[in-house]
Amino acid sequence: MTFLTASRRAFLSGVAAATIAPALADAQDAAPTKVRVSSIVTEDVAPLYYAQSGGIFRKNGIEVQFDPATGGSAVVAAVTSGAYDIGKASVISAFRAVSRGIPLVAVAPGWVFEASNSSAEMIVAINSPVKSGADLNGKTIAVSSLNELNQLAAMAWVDKHGGDSKSLHFIELPVASSAAAVAANRIDATILLEPALSKALAEGQVRSIGSAYGALGSTFPVSAWISNRTWATAHPEQTRAFARSMSTASDYMNRHPNEETAILTTALKETPDTLRAMKRVADGTSLTVAMLTPLLTAAEKYVGMPSISLQDFVVQT
Repeated sequence: MTFLTASRRAFLSGVAAATIAPALADAQDAAPTKVRVSSIVTEDVAPLYYAQSGGIFRKNGIEVQFDPATGGSAVVAAVTSGAYDIGKASVISAFRAVSRGIPLVAVAPGWVFEASNSSAEMIVAINSPVKSGADLNGKTIAVSSLNELNQLAAMAWVDKHGGDSKSLHFIELPVASSAAAVAANRIDATILLEPALSKALAEGQVRSIGSAYGALGSTFPVSAWISNRTWATAHPEQTRAFARSMSTASDYMNRHPNEETAILTTALKETPDTLRAMKRVADGTSLTVAMLTPLLTAAEKYVGMPSISLQDFVVQT
């Protein structure tokens, strides 16, 4: 498994520059402060479970109350309203909220895509003639949500491989139905992530024509732990403690895949064999403006998302 080696220093110095006070030197000796956290339970939540069970949060002076969520939009709404202090959401969803004037900031990365270990691929039927982006001109591609990351990736992939993204037709279809729809030629293509990707390829009814997310960049955060700017500003020590804890736990998970498998077997209700067979995502250990730029550029280009300040989004005030 690959894992990120980018320095955490840039993020932490940015936080300090944004008027967040220094962390308590003896946080582990003080009574831990409760931080309310929510997220959909996906593979990139493993570091949070590990930080809880391994005492990493407590060592950094916080006690995390984690409540699973039913959807990413619900997490954004809950963090916006103050029902939760921190939540994990897709980066594109967070961008969209910020572009509408919602004061969200990024606290820490979640899943970071790495092209060297692509786990998000463009899928067509096993008997499909499609081999390139040009072959998809005018075709229909299914995505789980319109104007989200998978649509951006599909458009970028088609353009990068000789096609015209403006000619594509997109429909919303649940991930659970997408592979079967592609195999039956009811739609022309979709993007699958793990563990659906490995399962679909193993059944032999679909094939991959390339790394969809790789068309956007070689390394970028797919998800991020976000907070309301008001809360992050009022709770600088807790904000930094959460970021530090997640960085430590993510680094450990990246280097100990067997322990992560044990955590995810329970969290995702998947078998160990399924988890071992699939390509595993990298848990992010740092978050920078440069890492986020490819996503914002794609969102502006392909779905007309208003530009936002990444400096303000990454650095808490």
